[in-house]
Amino acid sequence: MTEPSPTRPRLDSDRWLRDHGDYLYRYARVRLHDDQLAEEAVQETLVSALSGQSRFAGRSSERTWLTGILRHKIVDQIRRRVREQPMDVASDPIAGVDGDFDETGHWKQSAPAAWPDNPENSFSKQQFWAQFQACIGRLKPNLRAAFVLRELEEKSSEEICNILNVSSTNLWVILHRARHHLRKCLETHWFSAESRP
Repeated sequence: MTEPSPTRPRLDSDRWLRDHGDYLYRYARVRLHDDQLAEEAVQETLVSALSGQSRFAGRSSERTWLTGILRHKIVDQIRRRVREQPMDVASDPIAGVDGDFDETGHWKQSAPAAWPDNPENSFSKQQFWAQFQACIGRLKPNLRAAFVLRELEEKSSEEICNILNVSSTNLWVILHRARHHLRKCLETHWFSAESRP
């Protein structure tokens, strides 16, 4: 291992865990929805950071650097899960999706429910984000993986297709289904609760 330069202090893995461990775990848990996988991703992050500390130039904070490593570990976890359980969009029927559209592909029902409050007010409520996370957790694993990679990790369609081993058409269907289920879940568990007196 390369010794730190005189201008850069030695990085301290015990301090990383103390100062950033909870944050890194929460970050991974939100994206992986599995306690054990989140713990593994954080452990892999700290081991990788420890072995690569000579590459830390100090141009960002330690937390930013560690989070960048963690993002790669999260993608690795999702990739491993996909390999273990391949996605088959055709055999993953979603009850209720087709019933929302007529034979021409238009909505049978009214548009999605209106926000009972100003959306910015909901976004500032911790309860909204807790319910949003619960709704993401209710998604089937393949829908959740695609949604997390697109919306939380901000991966491109090409990257997601490579990670999940699906075609761009299948990805579009998977993301459509994920968003549809999130909308239904939020309408049931958040909008209706928000509109109650």
